[in-house]
This record gives sequence, structure tokens and C-alpha cells, in this order.
Amino acid sequence: MQIAVLALQGAFIEHEQMLERLGVSSVEIRQKRDLERPYDGLIIPGGESTVQGKLMRELGLFEPIKKQIEQGLPVFGTCAGLLLLPCAELFFFKLNKELFGFFCAVKHIVDCLLRCVHPVFSD
Repeated sequence: MQIAVLALQGAFIEHEQMLERLGVSSVEIRQKRDLERPYDGLIIPGGESTVQGKLMRELGLFEPIKKQIEQGLPVFGTCAGLLLLPCAELFFFKLNKELFGFFCAVKHIVDCLLRCVHPVFSD
């Protein structure tokens, strides 16, 4: 098994170190040609979500990664990486959104998380 780690910004090294401790090989995704390497899943690490989103678009990674995930690629996001992966809508950050749009996206994520967690805590 080989797991790709988005290595544009943020805590990607920590994810790679943990994968190594678990005996899982990893590959860094830094540019579009890295997407041609074989991998079985993707980690989008914590960091600064707006910076990661901007870099993904500038480097031509955004749409190919979005397509891979929509086609079933397993993905794990932590912190900022999670913000880039809301439940019902992939990659909600649009760099030209107004502040109001940002709050709508955050509310959407909170609503999704509550739907996922609520059954666990309900009577």
C-alpha cells in the first residue's frame, strides 16, 4: 500500500513520519506530475486551508485530485485538510468567495459533522 500526502504546505511531514512508523510507504504530491505515481489513498494535512487551496489551483492539482476523490479515492483530511473536504460538497473554498460565503461553508461543515455525530449521542 502506498499513500499520497499533499505536500504543498502544512504538517505533511508528520503524516509521512506516522505512515512510516506504521510500515506504510508514502509519496509526496507537490506538482501535477506527481499525480501520475501510483497511490492507494490521499492525506490532505493541516496547515492553512486558503493557502493550500490557492496552491492546488495554481499548480493544476485541484481538479485532478477532486476528480480522483469523486471516483472513489480514499482521502483523509486533518485540520485544514478536513476543511477542504466537507461532507456533501468537495473543496468548498472558492478563493473569490465573500466572507458570507465562507460562513455558509463553515455552517455546512458543522451541519455535516452534527449529522455524523448526532446518532452516536442521541437517546
